[in-house]
Amino acid sequence: MIELGRELLAIKAKLPQGHFMPWVKEKSGISYTAAQRFMRAAKDADTAVPVGG
Repeated sequence: MIELGRELLAIKAKLPQGHFMPWVKEKSGISYTAAQRFMRAAKDADTAVPVGG
C-alpha cells in the first residue's frame, strides 16, 4: 500500500497540473479516493518518527 502510494506520488509529480485525476480514473484501475488514501499513507510513512527515536 505504501509503495503504491509512492508510485502514485511520483506519477502525479511528472504529470502536468490537472492531469492526475483523469489518469487515475482511466489508467490505474483504482478510484481517485483510493489513490488519495494510498498517497496519504506513503506520505505519513515517510514522515513518521521511528519508535524510540
